[in-house]
This record gives sequence, structure tokens and C-alpha cells, in this order.
Amino acid sequence: MTSSEAWFVGDRAQNLAIVLLTRFPVSVKRETNNDRGLDLRAAVDPDKPGFREFGVEIKGTTRISQLVDQHHHVHAERIRASRRLLKDCPFPVAVMVFDVTTDEGFFGWLLAPVVSGARAGLAEVDPVSVEPATNETIAQALSQVRNWYKAGPWRI
Repeated sequence: MTSSEAWFVGDRAQNLAIVLLTRFPVSVKRETNNDRGLDLRAAVDPDKPGFREFGVEIKGTTRISQLVDQHHHVHAERIRASRRLLKDCPFPVAVMVFDVTTDEGFFGWLLAPVVSGARAGLAEVDPVSVEPATNETIAQALSQVRNWYKAGPWRI
């Protein structure tokens, strides 16, 4: 893949993610300082004061089998570097994978928001499973993040 093709695939995947996320009452910001490996930050309650966001890493391809296997797991080598960068991340981090030739998207968690009783934490998911990025999937993910913040995450 030439650099112009790689740029197009990455840009197209990021734009698809933004379109999908902004169907909901969230604000999305592109990460320009990409030292943490995140491509986007999404604030789930942009009208409320405080810190209520999650990160999104985006992967794009012209053949989904390059990134996702037949069991809907993201190939481990594709997210290995992300894992190292996210070790001390204080908020949930999703991964969105897009086939830019079909606009088919998938959603999963790298650092999943977990609520257990009155405690909230983050779980590193391994392997990273993804499911089709439908409106229902995204709505459920946003609800998970909101519930995580309501429970008062202990990792922050």
C-alpha cells in the first residue's frame, strides 16, 4: 500500500468512526497529540461538567481479514503496541475497525469499563473481540461508559 493509500484508508476509517459516534449526544475530538496511541476522544455527556470521556483507537483496511479473524477477534499483533501505551490510561478505550471499501465497521474494547457493585474499574480485554458497529452496539457502549462514571471509577 502506498503512503497516499494508507493516508486515505486511515482518514476514511477515522471519518466513519466520527459519523457513527456523532449519531448520539456525544462530542468527538480528534487527538492531535497522539503520544498515547488514541485517535479520538469522545465525551459521553458533553453538556455536564467534569471528565466523562473515553478514548478510541481506529484501524482501517481494505480487507477486514487483515485486522479481524473469523472469530471476530482483532489480530493480536495489530494492537500489541497499543497495549503498551495504554497501561496507565485512566479511562475506557475502545477500538473501532473499518473496512473502507464496504464501510463495514466493528467495535470492541481495549480497556473495558467494568462496574461491580459500587466499584468501577478497567479491564484489559484479551483477546479483543469486536462486533458489528451498529447503532445498538454504540448505544450500549455509551451506556457502559456513563454507568462506569456514575459508579466512580477507582483507577482515576
